[in-house]
Amino acid sequence: MNLGEIIILIFVMLFFAGGIYGGIRLYRWNQRDRASIEKRNQEKKEITD
Repeated sequence: MNLGEIIILIFVMLFFAGGIYGGIRLYRWNQRDRASIEKRNQEKKEITD
């Protein structure tokens, strides 16, 4: 592998690592949001009962 191929490989690896990292952060953010919505829905349900 010459220098150009190594640079391209590093770029692709960083791109995939960034995508995985971003995906995990979005997943965790979504889970917290869903939990807060579920809690709010439970509170509304208790008020109406």
